[in-house]
Amino acid sequence: MTRLQKLLIVILILAFVEMVVLLITPIRNQLIRLGIIESILLQYAILTYFTWRFKLVGKSLLGIFILFVVFLILTKGLYAPDEEKYVAALKRYENVPYVWGGETKRGIDCSGLIRMALCDVYLSDFKWGAAFHIFFFDVAAKDLGKKYKNILTYKRSYRSINDIPKSELKIGAIVVATDIHTFAYIGDNKWIQASPIDNKVTIKDASEPDKYFSVAVELFLFNKQ
Repeated sequence: MTRLQKLLIVILILAFVEMVVLLITPIRNQLIRLGIIESILLQYAILTYFTWRFKLVGKSLLGIFILFVVFLILTKGLYAPDEEKYVAALKRYENVPYVWGGETKRGIDCSGLIRMALCDVYLSDFKWGAAFHIFFFDVAAKDLGKKYKNILTYKRSYRSINDIPKSELKIGAIVVATDIHTFAYIGDNKWIQASPIDNKVTIKDASEPDKYFSVAVELFLFNKQ
């Protein structure tokens, strides 16, 4: 084994450890996202290098990578999800701990919940390019309407969620409260949120006491609603 090959094996191990550590970390920022992508690409490149002498294997790995990139490009467009699928995806995060900046089942914040449930729907629909877009580009609560204007429609502001007419309230509807918090309607007068007060993802009836149920909100609906 050459010195270069030994060095590449060390780099491969380090890249794998980096990937595992970053994936375990619930917090996601741009640096962490880039680190995850970099470690995966580095491992794939080194494995391709070591298998290149086995022409069929090496070329197959390269071909799979090219096809995957093309697939991501072809499926990158964001679209309004099926409301039932979206609500089901949201509910799967119930009781996940609240972590500011979190975007995983080990910890998540309010905008992370809204975005990751959408990402989960895209993944299940095999729209992996759209899912990658949601994963890579972070959006704060106050910017949801602006950044996702192609799939979300702003309706109007209300004094509280209890002032929203039933005719306007659709399952999957998203509200932004005081520009810093966001949560979603899941039907039967219930809302789901990653609550910094309860320190977890909760599902509550609108009649229950909650700080964000009594403040002004902006209502957004997915475009097809």
